[in-house]
Parts: sequence; C-alpha cells; structure tokens
Amino acid sequence: MATYGSRDSGNFSYSHLQNVRYYTKIDSISGEITLKSATVADPDIEGGFVPSGSESDDRQLGTIDPKTGVFTATEGSGTSTAEGDFFSSPAGIKSVKESATIVSNKSQQALGVDPSEASSKTLDLIWPNKAKGTDETGDSSNPAASNTNMNVNEVASSIFNMFGVKTSSQKSWGDLVFPEALRTNSQDVIKFKQVEFKPRKFNVSEKNISGIESRAGMNNRLIQGSCTLPIPGGISDQNSANWGQQTMTSAQAAAGALASKALEGDFKGIEKALTNNTDAIKKAVKAEVIQAATGTDSAQFLARTEGVVMNPNMELLFGGPELRSFGFTFKFSPRNAQEAKVLIDIIRFFKQGMAPQKTAEGLFLKTPRTWMLQYLHEGREHKFLNKFKECALQSFSVNYTPDGNYSTFRDGVMTAYELTMTYGELEPVFSTDYDDSQSVGY
Repeated sequence: MATYGSRDSGNFSYSHLQNVRYYTKIDSISGEITLKSATVADPDIEGGFVPSGSESDDRQLGTIDPKTGVFTATEGSGTSTAEGDFFSSPAGIKSVKESATIVSNKSQQALGVDPSEASSKTLDLIWPNKAKGTDETGDSSNPAASNTNMNVNEVASSIFNMFGVKTSSQKSWGDLVFPEALRTNSQDVIKFKQVEFKPRKFNVSEKNISGIESRAGMNNRLIQGSCTLPIPGGISDQNSANWGQQTMTSAQAAAGALASKALEGDFKGIEKALTNNTDAIKKAVKAEVIQAATGTDSAQFLARTEGVVMNPNMELLFGGPELRSFGFTFKFSPRNAQEAKVLIDIIRFFKQGMAPQKTAEGLFLKTPRTWMLQYLHEGREHKFLNKFKECALQSFSVNYTPDGNYSTFRDGVMTAYELTMTYGELEPVFSTDYDDSQSVGY
C-alpha cells in the first residue's frame, strides 16, 4: 500500500517520554496512522530505549483510525506503560494526528501535488469527520480543544504555515450560533454550512452515459464553517416542473412518421401510407408549397380555400424540471457585546462566503462557496419540514435600521439588524431523490 512519511520525516518527541524519537506513516487511501519509534529497548536499563539501527528494527507502537480517533496498541512492541497511557489519551491522539497532518501534506507536495489540494486531501485523510462536518464524529481527539468554536481548518492552517505551506487566506468561521442560548436549549433551528464548491466534470462510464459527472458522492468536501439560527417565520417550499403547450400539425406528424419508417427501412409501410391517404396528403403538401413560394401562411391558405385548418394536435408536454429557490428573513437584536460580536461575524460569514474568489494571478475568478441547508429538530434532521439540495447564495441584504430609525449601542453596534437571503438549489429535485422514509422529503 502507498504511504506518506518515513523515519526521517516529521520526527517528534516528548520530554515526559524520555525525548524518544517518534514518527508517523499514513496510509494514502484509508488515512490510518501508524505510530513508530526509531528506538529499541535498552538491554541495560529496564524501561529505557536506545536508537535502532534500521527501520526494520523500529518499534511500532500502534495505529490510529482517523474516523474513530481510537489508538490500537501493537502487541509485543515493547511499548512502555507511560507511552501506552499517553498515546491512548485524547491529548496524545491529537498530538500524533497533528504531526501526521504535517507529514501527509509535505509528502504530497513532494510528489508534485498543488499545496492547496494537498491541504484538502490531508484534512480528508487525517480529520475525515471534521472535514465532512458530520455531527457524530466519533473522534475522541479534538483538534481544537482549547476553543470549542475553532474549526479544524485553523489547526491545519497553523501547522501548515509553520512549514511554509500556503492555505486559503479566507477566515475559518467555526460554528456560529445566534442567540447563544441555542447551544443549550431544544429549540428547532436551521443550520447553514458553507462548503468548498466542487465543479462537475465530463465523464462517460458504464453506469453514466450522460457525459456529465453525477453530483452524487460529491459531498465529502471541506466545511468552511456553519451558522445555526432559529427557524424564521414564513418558511415554505414550492416544487414545480416545466410543462408547456405544444402543437404539431398532421402534416408535420406524418412527415416525422414517414422519416422514422425510412430510417427503420420500412419502405412498404411508407408506400402504403402514401397510397391510402393521397387526397389528404396532396392538400397538405399543396399548402406547404404555396407557403414556401409566397410566404402565405399554410393554415390561412387552407382556411380560405378549403374551409379547414390543420389539426394542431395540441398537448401539454413536459419541457424539463425547474430549480427551486428559498428566501429567509431574520431580525436580530444583540443583547450584549458578545452577541453583537457573533452577529457581526454572521454577517461577514454570509457576505464573504457568497463573494467570488480571485486566483493568485488574477486571471480567473473562482466560484463562491456553496451551501448545505438543514432544518434540525432536537439536533437531528427535521422529518416534517422540507430537505434542501446543495444551494448557491444568490442574494444577501442587511437592513441596519429595521425599526425605521438609526439607533446604536455605546460602542457603535446597531441595536437591530435584519438579514434577508435568497438561495437557489444547484440541481433539480428528481423522483429518485425520495427514499422510503416517512419524512416530507424534498
């Protein structure tokens, strides 16, 4: 299997563990981290270690599953009690994963991977639960233990920056919540997750002959931050399809049918159709020829000369799906300085997230962030309100004087703000998107 790292890359040690040299190797597919030490047991000192002669002699202390955050010790490795206790603890696992983050990122860059892509892949490998933004992370090693609002992006960025690796300069927002009491009560909420946009590629395979890559399976992307707010009033959804009035005259239909038979090689069928409908066909052809020669509408010609019109065969036909849009309006009044700070961050979170990004050379503009929206009831998906597909934030407006007068607190923060936002889904809703659950669905 391909791995990142070696005994000569990303070495680290701890004073409380005798400054023994440790290193990590990372499975490039599963992200499993193998913790090793370039030492062997000291034959003269019980519980002591000395440098090993080669990698084959190095001690393998155990492995860490990045999804569960669990350390599994390797039997018979000579691991000391102090090592076993530390590397099984949240602090030890966190430390090893941060070191593995550096090793994975540097190793990928050495292989020619773009720095930003290497950073993204590293987060997917080492911190998969945090990168995907799942609620049930199963990750006992919290990379942001010192600050519950810190995003794993910030941890990775600080590690990468120490080694001169450039990461996105856009602020990592963490999980913004307003009002703060929403963190502790059971009120239903709406959650907005800001994600890195991933364009679809052209692709043809045995299961997909459309020529365009499906969006299914594209959700494993970096969460740039989230914002949790009370569900506002006036929420609704509207599903629609494009059905339009269409016509096709008998002459057009007959021409199409004859062409179809010709393509299928059914020349006897063509001959029979022509001989059995000679008079009707003559009238229709005559009208079309006169229209081509004089510009006179064929329907008008038949109405004037024969007192008939072509049967338009009018039908309401399906013309394609329609994209849905959603609008939300929130009015907020911060009650203290901390809530005011969070509210300003929320405004920046949405404004900056919807703005296009300039590339380093300034030649192109990158697509803005996209959004995952979700209604939550007691922390779980709300079954009795609609679901959302991935959305774009199409408009965002702020009314700084929603009460009709200019009013601020002593520090200049407005006493009230009204936020209005409009989202549009990136793709239509299809019948296959509905499962067999008892929820409202899309």
